[in-house]
Amino acid sequence: MDAIFVFQELWTAFALRTSEMIARGQDVML
Repeated sequence: MDAIFVFQELWTAFALRTSEMIARGQDVML
């Protein structure tokens, strides 16, 4: 299904951005 593929793409982009934010400053998530 295309919906799952699109969701995976969005989730991957979100995970990458979150990792970037964590790398810059770990208190962001706290």
